[in-house]
Amino acid sequence: KDNIRADIKVAFFVRVNKKADDVKRVAQFLGCARASDEVSLRTIFEPKFSEALKTVGKQFDFEVEEIGQEDIEDVAVSSTKIRKALLEGRVEKANNYLLHPFAITGKIVRGKGLGKEFGYPTANLKVEEEYKLIPKNGVYVVRSLIDGNSYYGMMNIGTNPTVGGTHQTIETFFFNLDKDLYGKVLTIEMLSWIRDEKKFESVSALKLAMRQDEAFSKVYIKDNYAE
Repeated sequence: KDNIRADIKVAFFVRVNKKADDVKRVAQFLGCARASDEVSLRTIFEPKFSEALKTVGKQFDFEVEEIGQEDIEDVAVSSTKIRKALLEGRVEKANNYLLHPFAITGKIVRGKGLGKEFGYPTANLKVEEEYKLIPKNGVYVVRSLIDGNSYYGMMNIGTNPTVGGTHQTIETFFFNLDKDLYGKVLTIEMLSWIRDEKKFESVSALKLAMRQDEAFSKVYIKDNYAE
């Protein structure tokens, strides 16, 4: 009886994690389970759960990995810290938590072309996923793999208030890159924070700030990513 109930709990677990076709086969083998069954059985039959699930996993070809409660809590805490760091623009801190650079993926679309007029032609990234977390508005050092080669650059996230912008854009100027990127899907890694976005008194002041951003970025890249 206990084994049957343990298998019922396994059936529920598998049903919410497998594709539709596999769900049907697994459910037929183990029997259907209601959500209330899973909740009530979790505490009572926990010792039998992992072994029963592993047995089913071998038959239906999926891996089972146990995650302790402490690890689950650690992940939740880390996720909160990562989100907070990104919303504060502290990408290096977020990257330390992640153990890899935070990245944004999207398609390069046409913008207003203002960057080109300023001497900094930018790739305008359109992120399709509305749920994607976008870091705080500001300027960042970034890197992307394009056609098999790594290119570094500087990204601006913001509304371009100096030139009267009102909608948030994600624009990247890549160093030493002269390619048509329109239509390409790029994943851009965020390496370091440079400064907040701000409204400058003039376009000339904005251009000066961009030259300073470029200088900072190149020193940062040389010091941290010299090849």
